Amino acid sequence: MDRKSLLTGCMILLLVVSTVAFGFGSVESSTEKINETVESERGLSIDRSGEKERSQEDEIDFKTHDRWPKKQEEKGQLDGKEDILELNPREKIEHQLDEDNYTTRDPINIKGNEEFHEKAEENNWPGEGTEQDPYVIEDYEIDGSEPTYAIIIGHTDVHFVIRNNYLYNAWFPEPYWYTGAVTLVNITNGMVNNNMIRFSSFGVNLMSLSYNPVLNNTFIDNDQGIRVSNSHSNRLSGNYITIKDGSPVVHHSGIHLKSSENNRITENNISNYSRTGARAIFADGGSKSNLIYHNIFIDNEVHAVDHGDNIWNKPYPIGGNYWDNHTEPDEYSGSDQDEPGSDGFVDEPKEIDGRGDNVDYYPLATPSSPTVEGVDEDTSRSNLDFLLFAVVLVIVLIAMFTTVRIYRKKKRS
Repeated sequence: MDRKSLLTGCMILLLVVSTVAFGFGSVESSTEKINETVESERGLSIDRSGEKERSQEDEIDFKTHDRWPKKQEEKGQLDGKEDILELNPREKIEHQLDEDNYTTRDPINIKGNEEFHEKAEENNWPGEGTEQDPYVIEDYEIDGSEPTYAIIIGHTDVHFVIRNNYLYNAWFPEPYWYTGAVTLVNITNGMVNNNMIRFSSFGVNLMSLSYNPVLNNTFIDNDQGIRVSNSHSNRLSGNYITIKDGSPVVHHSGIHLKSSENNRITENNISNYSRTGARAIFADGGSKSNLIYHNIFIDNEVHAVDHGDNIWNKPYPIGGNYWDNHTEPDEYSGSDQDEPGSDGFVDEPKEIDGRGDNVDYYPLATPSSPTVEGVDEDTSRSNLDFLLFAVVLVIVLIAMFTTVRIYRKKKRS
């Protein structure tokens, strides 16, 4: 082997290793992106013991017969069309009601792939039901009072999106679990995005499913905004969940987790769940490894109850959640909160109520996500990628230099 060939080989090795290192560094780890974890791909071992029996908490709450507004007498008053600008003024609601945007129709009930394709053709829903071109169910106004649901879809792997709808009055009788304004059962490829959902037992009810995002919806005056049971690897993000002042609804929880794992719950705003016993977020003992961060909790009776084993913050400097009853002091900074100077994180961790040993170690001091010395989640990952690339580059250069020196010594000898 001559010197030119050796150098050429070293350069090729440098290019290959550097490319691999850069690509590896840019891939999100399983803790960064819950919906793509290896554990989820393999099929998680989920406790389903509570599927046929209600939890003790549900027994207490759901057996109270006078817990609902006088729904039979007041159905006409619960159409949800009053001005929603009267809600909590601290946060903006972008989804304003405009009746001209919606087409009134009967509730939708779909079971299985074949029926989905038939109803898509019958209703002229856009799309083909594929990942690249999902069916789109949009721009409907649906009163769910008669069948106790507005949209229910189950037992399908068809790709679809439910978006820009106004859904209301989906109150449940007994049994309650197959109901809610949007109920999804045993599916894998759905999305619920940018809907207005009001006066329902469950705004969105996810049952025995995975990989179904619930994004940027507005939930007003629902007993439970989002209920997740026996499900994993779903993303709940950007939702506004609230109870209007003076609402007749006897509310229960903003987000309710039941025997569910590895869901990602982030950037939701939950407010005004203020009755005795209400919780903004509730997780039962069968719920674990759910990642809950960058949510905003305002004016709730209890912000969170967690009987399971879940994660309430990401590492510093990304942090946890905003709790309006835990906003100070913020006099120190750093991962151990022991360096002088504020950094947007409360110096003391926030213990989460419940039987689980759960803590938000980096509660936010303000409702906005802090930026520490210009570092946020994306840039910190980018910096890690660059550092990994630089380390590999130095190692390869040292190896090249050593190889050339050995080659020269052998040639001289």
